[in-house]
Amino acid sequence: MKHYSQQDPLWRNKQLGEGEFTIGDSGCFLTCFSMLTGIDPATLNDKIKVKGGFQGSLLIAGIVPSVCPSLYIDSTTFCMDNLAPLDVIDNALTSGKSVIVGINKNSHYVILTGKVGNDYSMVDPWPLVDEPPATLLNRYGNGKKAEVVITYILAIGGVEVSDTNTQTDVSTDVVTVITDYINIRLDPSTNRAGVGRVLYGMDLETCGEPVNGFYPVKLWVSSGNGEYLE
Repeated sequence: MKHYSQQDPLWRNKQLGEGEFTIGDSGCFLTCFSMLTGIDPATLNDKIKVKGGFQGSLLIAGIVPSVCPSLYIDSTTFCMDNLAPLDVIDNALTSGKSVIVGINKNSHYVILTGKVGNDYSMVDPWPLVDEPPATLLNRYGNGKKAEVVITYILAIGGVEVSDTNTQTDVSTDVVTVITDYINIRLDPSTNRAGVGRVLYGMDLETCGEPVNGFYPVKLWVSSGNGEYLE
């Protein structure tokens, strides 16, 4: 799975659907679908717009399969006013389906990738360069249980997010993080300070051969004053 961030400067200021918001503001649901389909958020946004898949800036999930025929909606569960049925998530993950959840009254959406005790590992579309912990409750739980935090469940077939260790895919020049996180450094040496971390389950496109066990990658990172540097 290729990681996309809604904050990427390539599309963060692009209008989300037909509404007043941008992908950077409110495009987490769209960006989750981007990661599952491999279509970048700007392109997927335009494809869904052509299909009439937005009400303002609100993405209609049922339209996405018309853009990506291999994908299908297996089940949709709304649990804004009830405890989330975690068995729906667990069964979907066990059967190889992908799961997008809305959290905290659907103010944000993430992809769940596996069960970790009473928690879930996840891929988050918000950060550019992520920081651990990459679990739902550690980042968004605020002391609450998963069944309280999760307010929407979308199980998706036709694509699969694996929670098992994945080896380097040399043929496509992609490396997948198979530990809790890896550090990103300016040079191929542990003597240099890290400039960020990338979490479990994320894919990174490499831009050269490994040096001393380090892969060169290209990332956009915040300069700290509202700009992003490559």
